[in-house]
Amino acid sequence: MNKLFYNCLLITMNEKEEIIPNGAIYIEGKKIAAIGTTSDLLARYPQAEKEDMQGKAVLPGFINLHTHTVLSALRGLADDCNSVKAVFGWMAYINEIVTPEESYHISSNALLELVKAGSTTVMENSANMEAVAQAMKESGLRSYLAAGKIHDYDLTPIRYGQFVQKKEIGESTLKAAMQLFENWHGKEEGRMQCVIYPHANDTCSPKLLRELKRISDHYKALVTVHFAQTTWEVERLRNAYHQTPAEFLIDVGLFNERLSGAHCIFIEEGDIDLMAQYGVTFINNCVINNKRGAIPHTHIALQKGVNVGLGTDNMFGDIIETLRYAISNMRIDIPDFKIPTPYQALKMATINGAKALNRSQELGSLEEGKLADLIMVDYMQPHLLPADKDNIVENLVYNGLGSDVFCNMVEGRIIYRKDQGTLWQEEEVMTTAQQTAEKIWQRLVPLVEN
Repeated sequence: MNKLFYNCLLITMNEKEEIIPNGAIYIEGKKIAAIGTTSDLLARYPQAEKEDMQGKAVLPGFINLHTHTVLSALRGLADDCNSVKAVFGWMAYINEIVTPEESYHISSNALLELVKAGSTTVMENSANMEAVAQAMKESGLRSYLAAGKIHDYDLTPIRYGQFVQKKEIGESTLKAAMQLFENWHGKEEGRMQCVIYPHANDTCSPKLLRELKRISDHYKALVTVHFAQTTWEVERLRNAYHQTPAEFLIDVGLFNERLSGAHCIFIEEGDIDLMAQYGVTFINNCVINNKRGAIPHTHIALQKGVNVGLGTDNMFGDIIETLRYAISNMRIDIPDFKIPTPYQALKMATINGAKALNRSQELGSLEEGKLADLIMVDYMQPHLLPADKDNIVENLVYNGLGSDVFCNMVEGRIIYRKDQGTLWQEEEVMTTAQQTAEKIWQRLVPLVEN
C-alpha cells in the first residue's frame, strides 16, 4: 500500500504519548512512512493517493497475547464453572475429540471476530494447530502460533486430583510442536511465527521444561505458559518441588524476557518481584478470570514495573471490552478509582504487547519506520460523542465497542474494512462454524456430564 490517510485523530502511543488532532499518516509498502498533521503531510505528499478519514481515530492495532480460538465452541457451556472443571473437564475433552477440519472451521469464526474487533497480532493455541495455522494464514493476522500444548502429565486424571506422568505424551506433544515450527515458523514473509508452549507448570516435568529451554534458545523463540492459573497448580508445585511457580521456572531456565505468563490469578507478591527482575510478561486475561470469580493482583505488577499485556483467552474476542475489565478489576482490587488510567490500559493492548514479543521497535505505536499494523475506529457514534483529543482515549476505553472498528491493517494490508468486509466469505465462515459446533456438542456434552 502507498496511501495517505488524513483528517483523522491519531493516538500514537509513542513515548511522548502524543495525540494528534486533524492528523495524517502515510503508509508506504508495509511501513509507516510519515505521521503528522494533515496540512503538513498533504504538502509533503501532494501526488499520493489520499483518503479523508474524518471522524476516525487511528491507533496501533491490538496485540492479543493469549487466545484459544477453537474453545469458542464452548461459548455458553464452560463459562460458569471453576478453572479446574473448565480446563480439565470441558477443555480437555474438546481437545481430545475435535478433528482438524472442525478446529479449522471453529477457529476461522473466532478469528473473524478478532479481526473485526481490532486485533492485529494474536498469540494462539488450540487443538490441531496445523489446521488452525491455516485459518490464521487466511485471516491476514500477524500470528504467533503457540506450538504443541506440550505436557507429559496425563490431563485426564488431573481432573480427579491425580498427577500421572507419561513419557509418551511428552514425546508426542513435543513432536507436534516441532512439526509446527518446521512448517510455519517465519512463513508469510515473517508474519507467522511459532512460540514454545508448555501447557502449565503442573502438567510438565522439570526434565521436559529443560528440553524446551534448549529448543527456545536454539530458535530464539518466545515461550508462553499458563502461570499460577489454578490453586491446584500452586499447591502441586509447593508439595512436589517446594517452589513457587516463578521459582520452578527459574530452576529449569525458562524464566526470562522471552517468557509470558498467562492468567497469574494466584500469584504471590514474591513471584511478581521475580517477574520484574527477570523481565517476564504478565498476561492479564481479565474477562475469563472474572467469569471464574477471580481478580489477579495486576495493579501490584504494574507498580513493580512488570510488563503487563492483555489476552482475550477463550469464548470472547473484543479487546476494547477487555480494556474495561482490566480497569475495573484493578480498581476493585486496590481499591482506587484512578488506577489504572484508560491510557495505561490501552498501553497493555498495544506497546506493552509489542514489548512482550520483543518487537517494540517495530510494533505497538504509530511512529515513522514502524510496521503499519493499525486500526481505525469510527467515533462518529452516539456512544462515543462528544470526542476530541482530550477525551478520545477515555471515550474509547470506557464506551467503545469492538464493532466500532472501521478498518484493520497488518503490514499495510487491509484485512478488514467495514465497508468492504474481511478476506473471508463471512456468511460461509459463520454458517459452517455453527454447523460444526452442533456436531461437536453431540459428542462433547455426554462426556462432560458423565
